[in-house]
Amino acid sequence: MLYYYYKGCVSWDWYYPFHYAPFTSDLINCDRVNVEFKLGVPSRPFEQLMSVFPQQSGHAIPKCYRHLQSDSKSPIIDFYPTDFRLDINGARYAWMGVDLLPFINRERLLKAMNKADDGYAKLTQEEQERNKLTGDISLFFELDETTGSTLSKLPASLNAEEQKDGVYQAKFSQKDMVEGKCHALSGIDKIGQKVSRIIENQPCIIVENNQVAEVGFVHPEYVEHKTVLLENVRLPLRLIEEFEIYQIDRRFFQGESSIKMVEKVLNIETGLVKQYRYGGAGEHGRNFQNCHARHE
Repeated sequence: MLYYYYKGCVSWDWYYPFHYAPFTSDLINCDRVNVEFKLGVPSRPFEQLMSVFPQQSGHAIPKCYRHLQSDSKSPIIDFYPTDFRLDINGARYAWMGVDLLPFINRERLLKAMNKADDGYAKLTQEEQERNKLTGDISLFFELDETTGSTLSKLPASLNAEEQKDGVYQAKFSQKDMVEGKCHALSGIDKIGQKVSRIIENQPCIIVENNQVAEVGFVHPEYVEHKTVLLENVRLPLRLIEEFEIYQIDRRFFQGESSIKMVEKVLNIETGLVKQYRYGGAGEHGRNFQNCHARHE
């Protein structure tokens, strides 16, 4: 997880195959385990939606896939149960619980989807565009000085036919915090132009005086983050305070498991586990506490 956030994805196929996160004690000596990842390829947008949507959200995916979520004869119907266990796990509300849903087998999912869309033949041109791994990116913004955008100073037309060599550096310092290179596009709606759009099952939308500009956008190059300590950094001592050892009123763990974990890591015997079962640390625990206030 840390590698993903600091350096990027190490595998597009790997997933954590459990419903619950590990205890800290489970990670002892994990640095001795040699884990190798294969990068693979990312899932396409429709594959991602089919992996997370229940059948009630089928309207958001192409029609050719919807039967895979609802038909009892679907080869992957087991991915979309309508009845499943919910582990409240001490939480107060149902939405805070853990849904014990089956994990998605990507190989089975891709095989079923490929058969359903007949190798993309049943997808419309628009749906095929939506399902690309990547594509052209457009920025839409109002030509207004108050946006704090350097793009607001560009020529009003922003049309590729008129801006042959137009490549601009965009920096939204006050509003959107977006930075990258922009370029003019062909065939876009110009500023001041009347714009009309017909959306399926919706009345026609008409804008008499368009004030929204559109430009092509290119993300800045990704630079790998270096996870290193700064020069001359002074690290604090690794200490565990007495309250961390003797705090026995812990939710979910019943106190006992927490004490055992600390004893194992520090290789000490507090004598608290047995006495905790009978209602408290007692005099023995308090004496031990006085003698072992801090552990390096």
